[in-house]
Amino acid sequence: MNYTPYLFVSVSPNPPHIIIRGNNTVDLVISIPLQTLKTQIQETRISALTKTINNVLQNIYYRNTFYDIFTRDVIHVKFLQYTMDINVVIKEVTLPRLYDPKPGNDIANKVTIVTKTFERPDSVRNLIKSTRKYYPNITIVIADDSREPISFQGNNIKHYIMPFAEGWFAGRNLAISQVRTKYFLWVDDDFEFTKSTDLNKCVERLEDSDENLDIVGGVVVSGWFGLFQRHFDQIIEVSDGGETGTRLCRKSGVYRKLYNYPQCSITSIVVNFFMAKTMSVRSIGFDPELERVGHSEFFFDGFGYLRIASCSDFSIKHSQTKPKEYMKYRNRKVDPLIYSIIFSKTIYNVIKKRI
Repeated sequence: MNYTPYLFVSVSPNPPHIIIRGNNTVDLVISIPLQTLKTQIQETRISALTKTINNVLQNIYYRNTFYDIFTRDVIHVKFLQYTMDINVVIKEVTLPRLYDPKPGNDIANKVTIVTKTFERPDSVRNLIKSTRKYYPNITIVIADDSREPISFQGNNIKHYIMPFAEGWFAGRNLAISQVRTKYFLWVDDDFEFTKSTDLNKCVERLEDSDENLDIVGGVVVSGWFGLFQRHFDQIIEVSDGGETGTRLCRKSGVYRKLYNYPQCSITSIVVNFFMAKTMSVRSIGFDPELERVGHSEFFFDGFGYLRIASCSDFSIKHSQTKPKEYMKYRNRKVDPLIYSIIFSKTIYNVIKKRI
């Protein structure tokens, strides 16, 4: 066996008829003298020798002597003309982040409502009102970068004022940094809670250890009687783009249904209405360079790290409003440099959207 320089092995106990060289080093050799092997065969004691050899192999120990929180090593094994590599992951034990659920089973102790607003105070009031109708005690966190913010006050309402037009992703970072519960529900400021906005349903799915989800997205409904339903479910495909980088393609669709919840499907991107594990999203974060453009970019950053599902039985109403000041910034031409930011921080040289 050949080891990288910072590893050693131990073989115990020291058996008869077998020679061990390089014990407690990075290069261990186990051999049987040819004459010993011939003698064992002649005396029909080959089964006993095989048992001894297997005992040696079962007592080879690997130990890492070079501290690292997360690295990898390869053990090279040679036997006659055969070779084999054994990959070893060296990883420090991680401590769980625990949340106090507090007495009872109150959803307010598990979930925080989070939103970012800009020049739409009437929409925020409507959001608060609809939330209180179904969840009177739940905490609502509001990040606000309006020019002259209007104060939102009330029980369990936390309103954080930002510099003017600081941006959507900066607001998301601020709002989520103030979440003290295990989960949060992200909503737009012009959304409205309905009886179909069932938070307990999402919590159940996020707490299902078999599914091990990080984000559960829902459906945004609008129009008369909710005729228009927006899922925004998209999957991400990555392919080799040659010397210039990697190609990323996102297209409408899902990968498969969840085993325990057939009304939900695994996907890569969901609509801007989702419940998530607070620590999972904080580990990815939102790039504050993206001020007016950004949604899918968060999911690009989380691709391969976040396990995401979209569910058709969890919805919220979109009561869209378009104040003049809000639309002036919303319709502002996007600086092409924004897309260079997305490319420069990844290996992607092409991002395509195929519907």
